[in-house]
Amino acid sequence: MQSQIKHRFLSAITISVVLSLSLSQPSSLHAEKMEDRTSPRNPRFRIEVFGGYTGLNPSDLNQIVNYDISMQTFQYDSYFDYLQENELIQHWDKWDEGKRRKITNAFPFGIRFRYDISNFLSLTAGFQYFQKINSESIDFHYSRYELYNEDTTEILNYDPYELSVEAIRPFIGIHFCTHLGGKKNLEGFISGGPVFGRVSYTSNWHYTWQIQTYGWLVHEKFGLLKEKGSGTGISLELGGRMTVPLFWKLDMFLEGAYTYQKIKPLAGPGEEIQEGITETWSEEWKIREETVTAPWGTLIIEFPTNYRMEGAAVREFNLDLSGLSLRIGFSFRF
Repeated sequence: MQSQIKHRFLSAITISVVLSLSLSQPSSLHAEKMEDRTSPRNPRFRIEVFGGYTGLNPSDLNQIVNYDISMQTFQYDSYFDYLQENELIQHWDKWDEGKRRKITNAFPFGIRFRYDISNFLSLTAGFQYFQKINSESIDFHYSRYELYNEDTTEILNYDPYELSVEAIRPFIGIHFCTHLGGKKNLEGFISGGPVFGRVSYTSNWHYTWQIQTYGWLVHEKFGLLKEKGSGTGISLELGGRMTVPLFWKLDMFLEGAYTYQKIKPLAGPGEEIQEGITETWSEEWKIREETVTAPWGTLIIEFPTNYRMEGAAVREFNLDLSGLSLRIGFSFRF
Protein backbone atom coordinates (compact mmCIF):
# COMPACT_ATOMS: atom_id res chain seq x y z
CA MET A 1 0.00 0.00 0.00
CA GLN A 2 2.74 2.41 0.92
CA SER A 3 4.65 1.51 -2.22
CA GLN A 4 1.58 2.31 -4.33
CA ILE A 5 1.13 5.70 -2.60
CA LYS A 6 4.82 6.45 -3.08
CA HIS A 7 4.62 5.49 -6.76
CA ARG A 8 1.56 7.71 -7.31
CA PHE A 9 3.23 10.63 -5.52
CA LEU A 10 6.37 10.40 -7.65
CA SER A 11 4.24 10.13 -10.79
CA ALA A 12 2.30 13.29 -9.83
CA ILE A 13 5.53 15.20 -9.21
CA THR A 14 6.91 14.08 -12.57
CA ILE A 15 3.75 15.15 -14.41
CA SER A 16 3.74 18.50 -12.60
CA VAL A 17 7.35 19.23 -13.54
CA VAL A 18 6.76 18.32 -17.18
CA LEU A 19 3.63 20.48 -17.36
CA SER A 20 5.39 23.33 -15.64
CA LEU A 21 8.28 23.22 -18.08
CA SER A 22 6.01 22.92 -21.09
CA LEU A 23 3.86 25.84 -19.99
CA SER A 24 6.78 28.05 -19.13
CA GLN A 25 8.75 27.41 -22.34
CA PRO A 26 6.75 29.68 -24.71
CA SER A 27 6.93 32.64 -22.38
CA SER A 28 10.62 32.01 -21.99
CA LEU A 29 11.12 32.01 -25.77
CA HIS A 30 9.01 35.16 -26.04
CA ALA A 31 11.17 36.78 -23.40
CA GLU A 32 14.27 35.78 -25.31
CA LYS A 33 12.85 37.32 -28.50
CA MET A 34 11.94 40.51 -26.69
CA GLU A 35 15.39 40.55 -25.13
CA ASP A 36 16.96 40.18 -28.58
CA ARG A 37 15.00 43.17 -29.85
CA THR A 38 16.15 45.39 -27.03
CA SER A 39 19.58 43.91 -26.47
CA PRO A 40 22.48 46.31 -26.75
CA ARG A 41 24.09 43.78 -29.09
CA ASN A 42 21.31 44.28 -31.67
CA PRO A 43 22.50 46.90 -34.25
CA ARG A 44 20.88 50.27 -33.64
CA PHE A 45 23.23 52.46 -35.71
CA ARG A 46 23.21 52.74 -39.49
CA ILE A 47 25.11 54.64 -42.11
CA GLU A 48 23.20 55.36 -45.32
CA VAL A 49 24.28 56.68 -48.71
CA PHE A 50 21.84 57.77 -51.40
CA GLY A 51 21.50 59.56 -54.71
CA GLY A 52 18.85 60.29 -57.29
CA TYR A 53 17.00 62.83 -59.38
CA THR A 54 15.20 66.03 -58.44
CA GLY A 55 13.16 68.39 -60.59
CA LEU A 56 13.93 72.10 -60.20
CA ASN A 57 12.55 75.42 -61.38
CA PRO A 58 14.62 78.31 -59.98
CA SER A 59 12.54 80.81 -61.94
CA ASP A 60 14.40 83.95 -60.83
CA LEU A 61 17.73 82.45 -61.90
CA ASN A 62 16.30 81.10 -65.17
CA GLN A 63 15.05 84.59 -65.98
CA ILE A 64 18.62 85.29 -67.13
CA VAL A 65 18.03 82.91 -70.04
CA ASN A 66 14.63 84.47 -70.81
CA TYR A 67 16.22 87.94 -70.83
CA ASP A 68 19.10 86.99 -73.13
CA ILE A 69 16.80 85.22 -75.60
CA SER A 70 14.30 88.11 -75.63
CA MET A 71 17.00 90.76 -76.10
CA GLN A 72 18.62 88.90 -78.98
CA THR A 73 15.26 88.26 -80.66
CA PHE A 74 14.38 91.95 -80.36
CA GLN A 75 17.74 93.25 -81.60
CA TYR A 76 18.13 90.82 -84.49
CA ASP A 77 15.02 88.84 -85.54
CA SER A 78 12.53 91.65 -84.94
CA TYR A 79 14.88 94.20 -86.48
CA PHE A 80 15.41 92.16 -89.65
CA ASP A 81 11.67 91.50 -89.93
CA TYR A 82 11.15 95.26 -89.74
CA LEU A 83 13.72 95.88 -92.51
CA GLN A 84 12.16 93.26 -94.76
CA GLU A 85 8.57 94.42 -94.16
CA ASN A 86 9.59 97.98 -95.06
CA GLU A 87 11.49 96.78 -98.15
CA LEU A 88 14.83 97.97 -96.84
CA ILE A 89 16.37 94.56 -97.55
CA GLN A 90 15.38 91.73 -99.85
CA HIS A 91 15.22 89.04 -97.16
CA TRP A 92 17.22 87.49 -94.32
CA ASP A 93 18.09 84.04 -92.97
CA LYS A 94 19.13 82.67 -89.61
CA TRP A 95 21.21 79.65 -88.71
CA ASP A 96 22.14 78.59 -85.20
CA GLU A 97 23.88 75.80 -83.35
CA GLY A 98 23.45 75.15 -79.63
CA LYS A 99 21.00 76.80 -77.26
CA ARG A 100 20.78 78.56 -73.95
CA ARG A 101 19.55 76.13 -71.32
CA LYS A 102 17.69 76.73 -68.09
CA ILE A 103 18.20 74.85 -64.83
CA THR A 104 15.44 72.21 -64.72
CA ASN A 105 16.90 69.32 -62.72
CA ALA A 106 19.79 68.06 -60.65
CA PHE A 107 21.21 64.79 -59.34
CA PRO A 108 21.76 65.12 -55.59
CA PHE A 109 23.65 62.66 -53.42
CA GLY A 110 24.15 62.47 -49.69
CA ILE A 111 24.99 60.55 -46.54
CA ARG A 112 22.87 59.98 -43.48
CA PHE A 113 23.70 58.67 -40.00
CA ARG A 114 20.81 56.93 -38.28
CA TYR A 115 20.02 55.78 -34.76
CA ASP A 116 17.06 53.42 -34.18
CA ILE A 117 15.39 54.34 -30.91
CA SER A 118 12.94 51.46 -31.37
CA ASN A 119 11.51 49.32 -34.14
CA PHE A 120 9.18 52.19 -35.00
CA LEU A 121 11.20 55.38 -34.44
CA SER A 122 14.61 56.58 -35.66
CA LEU A 123 16.63 59.79 -35.59
CA THR A 124 18.91 60.87 -38.45
CA ALA A 125 21.55 63.46 -39.24
CA GLY A 126 23.38 64.03 -42.50
CA PHE A 127 23.82 66.24 -45.55
CA GLN A 128 22.80 66.34 -49.20
CA TYR A 129 24.66 68.05 -52.06
CA PHE A 130 24.13 68.79 -55.72
CA GLN A 131 25.67 70.90 -58.45
CA LYS A 132 24.14 71.59 -61.84
CA ILE A 133 26.13 73.28 -64.62
CA ASN A 134 24.68 74.12 -68.02
CA SER A 135 27.64 75.15 -70.17
CA GLU A 136 27.25 75.56 -73.93
CA SER A 137 29.09 76.78 -76.99
CA ILE A 138 26.53 78.61 -79.15
CA ASP A 139 26.72 80.10 -82.66
CA PHE A 140 24.18 82.40 -84.30
CA HIS A 141 24.51 83.38 -87.98
CA TYR A 142 22.30 86.12 -89.46
CA SER A 143 22.53 86.68 -93.23
CA ARG A 144 21.00 89.74 -94.91
CA TYR A 145 20.49 90.13 -98.62
CA GLU A 146 20.59 93.85 -99.36
CA LEU A 147 18.73 95.71 -102.12
CA TYR A 148 21.93 96.16 -104.14
CA ASN A 149 22.85 92.46 -104.08
CA GLU A 150 25.29 92.76 -101.20
CA ASP A 151 25.27 89.88 -98.74
CA THR A 152 26.18 90.63 -95.12
CA THR A 153 26.60 88.17 -92.27
CA GLU A 154 26.55 88.84 -88.54
CA ILE A 155 27.94 86.07 -86.35
CA LEU A 156 27.36 85.96 -82.61
CA ASN A 157 29.31 83.30 -80.71
CA TYR A 158 29.17 82.38 -77.01
CA ASP A 159 31.89 80.15 -75.57
CA PRO A 160 30.93 79.47 -72.95
CA TYR A 161 27.40 80.48 -72.16
CA GLU A 162 27.09 79.03 -68.67
CA LEU A 163 24.52 78.97 -65.89
CA SER A 164 25.11 76.96 -62.72
CA VAL A 165 23.73 76.36 -59.25
CA GLU A 166 24.89 74.30 -56.30
CA ALA A 167 23.54 73.66 -52.82
CA ILE A 168 24.46 71.77 -49.68
CA ARG A 169 21.77 70.90 -47.16
CA PRO A 170 22.79 69.63 -43.69
CA PHE A 171 19.77 68.22 -41.87
CA ILE A 172 18.39 66.34 -38.90
CA GLY A 173 15.30 64.19 -39.23
CA ILE A 174 12.91 61.72 -37.68
CA HIS A 175 11.64 58.49 -39.29
CA PHE A 176 8.46 56.59 -38.47
CA CYS A 177 8.57 52.93 -39.48
CA THR A 178 5.99 50.20 -39.95
CA HIS A 179 6.69 46.59 -40.90
CA LEU A 180 5.19 45.10 -44.04
CA GLY A 181 4.99 41.43 -44.91
CA GLY A 182 8.29 39.57 -44.76
CA LYS A 183 11.22 41.76 -43.89
CA LYS A 184 10.17 44.88 -45.79
CA ASN A 185 9.70 48.19 -44.00
CA LEU A 186 7.66 51.23 -44.95
CA GLU A 187 8.64 54.63 -43.52
CA GLY A 188 7.57 58.22 -43.43
CA PHE A 189 10.09 60.90 -42.54
CA ILE A 190 10.56 64.61 -42.05
CA SER A 191 13.83 66.52 -41.90
CA GLY A 192 15.00 70.10 -41.82
CA GLY A 193 17.94 72.42 -41.48
CA PRO A 194 19.80 75.24 -43.24
CA VAL A 195 20.67 75.24 -46.94
CA PHE A 196 23.68 76.98 -48.46
CA GLY A 197 23.48 77.88 -52.14
CA ARG A 198 25.62 79.43 -54.87
CA VAL A 199 24.86 80.59 -58.41
CA SER A 200 27.08 81.58 -61.31
CA TYR A 201 26.47 83.12 -64.73
CA THR A 202 29.07 83.50 -67.50
CA SER A 203 28.58 84.98 -70.97
CA ASN A 204 31.76 85.07 -73.03
CA TRP A 205 30.82 86.43 -76.45
CA HIS A 206 32.37 87.33 -79.79
CA TYR A 207 30.60 89.36 -82.50
CA THR A 208 31.62 89.86 -86.13
CA TRP A 209 29.95 91.66 -89.04
CA GLN A 210 31.15 90.80 -92.53
CA ILE A 211 30.24 91.79 -96.10
CA GLN A 212 30.36 88.40 -97.73
CA THR A 213 30.22 89.81 -101.27
CA TYR A 214 33.67 91.38 -100.92
CA GLY A 215 35.07 89.36 -98.02
CA TRP A 216 35.29 92.44 -95.79
CA LEU A 217 35.31 92.34 -92.00
CA VAL A 218 33.34 95.45 -91.10
CA HIS A 219 33.22 95.19 -87.32
CA GLU A 220 34.38 92.90 -84.50
CA LYS A 221 33.74 92.98 -80.74
CA PHE A 222 34.53 90.81 -77.72
CA GLY A 223 32.91 90.78 -74.30
CA LEU A 224 32.80 88.86 -71.05
CA LEU A 225 30.25 89.06 -68.25
CA LYS A 226 30.52 87.06 -65.01
CA GLU A 227 28.20 87.23 -62.02
CA LYS A 228 28.25 85.07 -58.89
CA GLY A 229 26.24 84.93 -55.69
CA SER A 230 25.88 82.91 -52.51
CA GLY A 231 23.47 82.87 -49.61
CA THR A 232 21.76 80.88 -46.87
CA GLY A 233 18.17 79.76 -46.45
CA ILE A 234 16.04 77.11 -44.79
CA SER A 235 14.96 73.67 -45.97
CA LEU A 236 12.23 71.26 -44.97
CA GLU A 237 11.71 67.80 -46.47
CA LEU A 238 8.77 65.42 -46.21
CA GLY A 239 8.87 61.97 -47.75
CA GLY A 240 8.41 58.24 -47.60
CA ARG A 241 10.49 55.19 -48.30
CA MET A 242 10.48 51.40 -48.58
CA THR A 243 13.40 49.32 -47.28
CA VAL A 244 14.27 45.81 -48.46
CA PRO A 245 17.04 43.69 -46.86
CA LEU A 246 19.73 42.41 -49.22
CA PHE A 247 22.19 40.30 -47.23
CA TRP A 248 24.08 40.32 -43.97
CA LYS A 249 23.64 43.86 -42.55
CA LEU A 250 23.03 45.62 -45.86
CA ASP A 251 19.62 47.01 -46.91
CA MET A 252 18.45 48.83 -50.03
CA PHE A 253 15.82 51.57 -49.98
CA LEU A 254 13.79 53.72 -52.37
CA GLU A 255 12.70 57.21 -51.33
CA GLY A 256 10.32 59.79 -52.68
CA ALA A 257 10.27 63.26 -51.15
CA TYR A 258 9.35 66.89 -51.61
CA THR A 259 11.98 69.37 -50.47
CA TYR A 260 11.17 72.99 -49.74
CA GLN A 261 14.30 75.13 -49.87
CA LYS A 262 14.59 78.83 -50.60
CA ILE A 263 17.65 81.01 -50.33
CA LYS A 264 17.72 84.79 -50.05
CA PRO A 265 19.35 87.20 -50.14
CA LEU A 266 22.28 86.31 -52.39
CA ALA A 267 25.33 88.49 -52.92
CA GLY A 268 28.64 88.14 -54.69
CA PRO A 269 31.18 89.51 -57.17
CA GLY A 270 30.70 90.52 -60.78
CA GLU A 271 33.01 91.35 -63.66
CA GLU A 272 32.55 92.76 -67.16
CA ILE A 273 35.21 93.17 -69.86
CA GLN A 274 34.32 95.08 -73.02
CA GLU A 275 36.36 97.18 -75.45
CA GLY A 276 39.45 96.47 -73.34
CA ILE A 277 37.88 98.01 -70.23
CA THR A 278 37.36 95.89 -67.09
CA GLU A 279 34.79 96.72 -64.45
CA THR A 280 34.31 94.79 -61.20
CA TRP A 281 31.77 94.98 -58.39
CA SER A 282 30.28 93.01 -55.50
CA GLU A 283 26.62 93.55 -54.71
CA GLU A 284 23.39 91.85 -53.70
CA TRP A 285 21.34 90.15 -56.40
CA LYS A 286 18.10 91.92 -57.41
CA ILE A 287 15.39 91.59 -60.03
CA ARG A 288 15.46 94.68 -62.23
CA GLU A 289 13.51 95.88 -65.24
CA GLU A 290 14.73 97.23 -68.56
CA THR A 291 12.81 99.04 -71.30
CA VAL A 292 14.22 99.08 -74.84
CA THR A 293 12.56 101.25 -77.47
CA ALA A 294 13.27 101.09 -81.21
CA PRO A 295 11.42 101.94 -84.45
CA TRP A 296 10.22 98.33 -84.66
CA GLY A 297 8.77 98.16 -81.14
CA THR A 298 9.27 98.31 -77.38
CA LEU A 299 10.57 95.55 -75.14
CA ILE A 300 9.95 95.60 -71.39
CA ILE A 301 11.61 92.73 -69.55
CA GLU A 302 12.84 91.76 -66.08
CA PHE A 303 16.27 90.29 -65.41
CA PRO A 304 18.33 89.21 -62.38
CA THR A 305 21.70 90.80 -61.73
CA ASN A 306 24.09 91.83 -58.97
CA TYR A 307 25.28 94.85 -61.00
CA ARG A 308 24.82 98.14 -59.22
CA MET A 309 22.31 100.27 -61.10
CA GLU A 310 20.40 103.48 -60.54
CA GLY A 311 16.78 103.23 -59.51
CA ALA A 312 14.92 100.82 -57.31
CA ALA A 313 14.81 97.12 -58.07
CA VAL A 314 11.54 95.46 -59.01
CA ARG A 315 11.92 92.95 -56.17
CA GLU A 316 14.35 90.78 -54.23
CA PHE A 317 16.10 87.86 -55.92
CA ASN A 318 14.87 84.51 -54.58
CA LEU A 319 16.72 81.27 -55.29
CA ASP A 320 13.99 78.62 -55.10
CA LEU A 321 15.44 75.09 -55.18
CA SER A 322 12.26 73.31 -54.07
CA GLY A 323 11.17 70.19 -55.92
CA LEU A 324 10.22 66.52 -55.95
CA SER A 325 12.96 63.91 -55.62
CA LEU A 326 13.30 60.21 -56.29
CA ARG A 327 16.28 58.51 -54.67
CA ILE A 328 17.85 55.08 -54.22
CA GLY A 329 20.21 54.23 -51.41
CA PHE A 330 21.92 51.60 -49.29
CA SER A 331 21.87 51.25 -45.52
CA PHE A 332 24.52 49.41 -43.48
CA ARG A 333 23.70 48.37 -39.91
CA PHE A 334 26.47 48.23 -37.33
